[in-house]
Amino acid sequence: MSDPNGEPKETAVQCFASNLNELMDNAKLKWNLMQPIQALFDENGCVIERFDQLNRDQLICVPTTKTVTP
Repeated sequence: MSDPNGEPKETAVQCFASNLNELMDNAKLKWNLMQPIQALFDENGCVIERFDQLNRDQLICVPTTKTVTP
């Protein structure tokens, strides 16, 4: 599940992927974002750097900057 930076959790959408680049591309398409996603963050504001850091159905934040508003 993903939500743009600062959006409520209720607006999250499901994104499927087999790696981080695919996840960022799919989230960008689902959210109709004009700018590329710069990084992925978990609910605590920690950067997700590897695909194995993710769990199934985990909520992540997909900002278009390298900072996040948890």
